[in-house]
Amino acid sequence: MKRLLLRPRLVKEHIIPAVLWTSLIFILFIANSVHGDIEAGRLDYSILEAPKQIFKHIFFYRHDLTMFASFFFLWAAGSLIGIYSVNKIDDELTSKMKVIDDLRALQERYNDVASTVREWIWEVDFEGRFVFASEQVRDILGYSPDEIIGKYYYDFFTEEAMSDILEVVKLKAEKRESFHSFVNANYTKDGREVILETNAIPLLDKETNTLLGYVGSDKDITDQLKARKILEASLKEKEVLLREVHHRVKNNMAVISSLLSLQSSYIDDKKYLDMFNESIDRIKSMALVHD
Repeated sequence: MKRLLLRPRLVKEHIIPAVLWTSLIFILFIANSVHGDIEAGRLDYSILEAPKQIFKHIFFYRHDLTMFASFFFLWAAGSLIGIYSVNKIDDELTSKMKVIDDLRALQERYNDVASTVREWIWEVDFEGRFVFASEQVRDILGYSPDEIIGKYYYDFFTEEAMSDILEVVKLKAEKRESFHSFVNANYTKDGREVILETNAIPLLDKETNTLLGYVGSDKDITDQLKARKILEASLKEKEVLLREVHHRVKNNMAVISSLLSLQSSYIDDKKYLDMFNESIDRIKSMALVHD
């Protein structure tokens, strides 16, 4: 056994471990290739069954790498000839499992946050393809996240706005600039036109400053724009009406001023003439307010 532990080449020749992990569950396959009689299956049943049961209990029932026995059993000609420690492999797998667990928990928190806001949260790669889309895209564009992922951001732009929007996006990307309240017209799944307000920041490689993509959010402002247009139209009508009122008031004051001036020509008494002239001046001053 001591000789075997001191000769790694023999370990490499006699046992080939292959590690395969899918998601967070690691499955360890041990292939014995010691001698021809092992390959032919001429091993005592109890010798093979014991480590099988231990391995099955640890990985399939406990799912706990920290409880791994940390040893490979070496078999030859039906006898236990030694053990070889694999603590390093155990530590590496445990560390990787922890990293994956942390990343998965972070992803779940990110998804939870994205699902609680009203905006559609998204991410595109450097070519403009969606790699992430929150559930709010259903309410905004009518598509499911799976239908969005893999498509380009400009696939949903209206034809009228396409060229102008792409030009702006190109300039922003070249300068690695963010988008703030960027208004753009899009088509929904059922063919309706909606106006979105986009806010996004670039994702950059810290070492090379290479643009990796953008992450941002969109909110539907179609109803707000409609309400704004209605309000603007109403204000415009009121402005026209107000100008008409001013014009009529000014004309009426001009008529009154002319009548007073005409009447004053028949007055000889200086006292009353001054009173008329003062009234005419006041009316003219009031008329200036309506210019």
